[in-house]
Amino acid sequence: MVSLRLLLPLVALALSGPVDLLELSSARVGAGIPSGWKIRAVRGQDTPAVEIRNDGEGPVLRIQGASRAAWFYRELASELPEGPGTLQWSWRVLEAPVTAD
Repeated sequence: MVSLRLLLPLVALALSGPVDLLELSSARVGAGIPSGWKIRAVRGQDTPAVEIRNDGEGPVLRIQGASRAAWFYRELASELPEGPGTLQWSWRVLEAPVTAD
């Protein structure tokens, strides 16, 4: 079983400052994805289990799915300005597959 934990993805925009795309700070703890996010299944694959948890340092998104696949996406209400920026995220694999490098 592989578990991925995504922590606060941010897009740092040169003009308007950081934008928190995941918005976990206002998310409800429990099964499911953060408000505004959608899951689109990959044909022929089961969708991973998703939940919002508190890891002691704040909310995290836990995606669990050995041999599963899906697209996780969020439509933005407004366009982000063009220009340089940085996408930042953290993740942790709790148990890597035996053949993982």
